[in-house]
This record gives sequence, structure tokens and C-alpha cells, in this order.
Amino acid sequence: GPEDRAYIVIKLIIASIRIKYINFSMIIWIASYPKSGNTWVRTLINQIIQSDSLEKDNVFKNLKSIPNYPLKSHYKNILDNINLDKLTGKDLKNITLKNWLSTQRIINSSGKVNFLKTHTMLCKINIEKKDFFFTDKLNTYGVIYIVRDPRNVISSFKNFLSHDDIEETFEVLTNANQWIDSDNIRMPQFISSWGNNYNSWKNFPNFLLIKYEDLIINPERELNKIINYLNKFIKISLENIKINKIIKNSSFNNLKRLENEGKFYESSTNPKTGQKNTFFNLGPKNNWQELLDKNISDKIERVYFKEMKELGYL
Repeated sequence: GPEDRAYIVIKLIIASIRIKYINFSMIIWIASYPKSGNTWVRTLINQIIQSDSLEKDNVFKNLKSIPNYPLKSHYKNILDNINLDKLTGKDLKNITLKNWLSTQRIINSSGKVNFLKTHTMLCKINIEKKDFFFTDKLNTYGVIYIVRDPRNVISSFKNFLSHDDIEETFEVLTNANQWIDSDNIRMPQFISSWGNNYNSWKNFPNFLLIKYEDLIINPERELNKIINYLNKFIKISLENIKINKIIKNSSFNNLKRLENEGKFYESSTNPKTGQKNTFFNLGPKNNWQELLDKNISDKIERVYFKEMKELGYL
């Protein structure tokens, strides 16, 4: 309609203006395949931009300022006459993907830079003879993408999904049509396979790659990469003492302690027992060479040889 065309024209004019800092509203995605360190990076960024989150007990405070996407709350603004809680399966997925861009436009009406976490593949899905895009350059400025060796992802994902058999998790890891189901808060997310998810984002403009393994080996270097990236669109100046504090606050042991104290709210639930799965489960101790069956690691290496070679995992 005319309003949509006007919106696109305005955004194109804004996007054509080259300035040092973004002074208009667009999205920076913190994207990854599940169990790759996304929440870890969110806690780092949260402390960089939220000064009252710099105490070790406050790491998860204001984490909702970098919310998951898509949430049901994003959709209720535009679907007043639809009860999302009563929709399931294909109907809920179609509603989700048809309204990706319209919900992002509403988010971008805030007048500020919006940081959003997602596991969704940067995709185009055709239904009813129409293409629906996850996002576009009118709504998105860039992406911080976190990647992790899939041989370690699979063990963490197995725990998160409450699978008994790791072969079941392998099928999820390599399924090009994989979705994550919705819950009381979140809409479904189209994650596709580990390789598709990574490949879909890596050529997006203003792309920053953060490797989970590099965060473990040299967190100061990786944090400075993130700060330099953020300085493209918001002014940040942190002294070394604060950088060291952020690194210490975001250590696996501290995050696990806070989860044990009930201060983390994004754990999955085991459908068989009703108990919360441990979100910060093994962290750096998740070593595929010690934990993973060779048959599974060999299969992962065959399927994702190209990507793993490119990322230095092989």
C-alpha cells in the first residue's frame, strides 16, 4: 500500500546517507545456531551498553533489553484479532514468517538502535506464491554472528532438547527444514541446519564473526572486536578495568552460579520430567574429543567439511 511504499522510500533515503554513527532506528542482530554462545555474547554486550549490569550478580539484569526474536509480544501489536496461543503447527509458522518484516518495522519505530537475539536463518521462504524474507537492508544494519564447532554444539543441543539419543540430535543439526517450536513467550524460529544457518548470514553487510572457541582462548581480544564493531553506531568508551570486569562477570562459572541461584530465565524444560534443563551445562568442558562418539563426529565432518575447513575446525 501507499504507506509501505512511503516507508521504503524514507528508509532508502536514510540508508543512502553515510554518517559515522547511526542516528536512526535499525536492528543489529546477535545471531547464531542454537547452543553456540549467543547468550554469552548477549551478556557481554548488555554490560557494555548497560552500566548498571556491571556487577557480577547483575549480569542478567536488563538482558531483556536484548530480547529474543521473534516473541509473541512482537506479533500481538499487529494481530489483535488472532489468538496466538491457540495457533499451532503450520498455521503458527505461517503467521510468523508472513509478519517478520512488519514486526521489525514496528520495532524500528522506537527511534533507537535495536539489538535482537535470534537463531533464525537469514532466509527467504515462498508460500502461496509469495516470497517472505526474514529481514532486509531496510530494517537491519548488521549482524554479530556467533559460531561454534558443530561437534561441540551437538552435545549441548542434545541436553537442551532433552534427547536420549544423540543420533536424534544429529538429525536436527543437519535438517534443512528445522524449526524450533514456540512456547509461552516465543514464536517459532526457522533455524534450518547448522551449515545453512552459518552460510546464510556470513555475507550480510556489516558482518562480525565471533567464534565461541576464540572467546574462551582470548576473551579480551574478542570483547575489543565487539566494542570496535559497536562503535560504528553507538559511542562506547570503556577503560581496561571495566573490560576486565565484564570478562570476569561473564565467566562460565559466574553464569552457571547465577543460573543455580534462579537468576536466569531462558532454560528449556524437559517435557518428560517437567524439570528445567541446565542451560550453562558444560561450557569450556564440552570437549567433543572426549565426549562424542567417533561415528557421530565423523558424520558431522563429512556433512560440514567445507564450512568447518573455512572456519578452521578441520
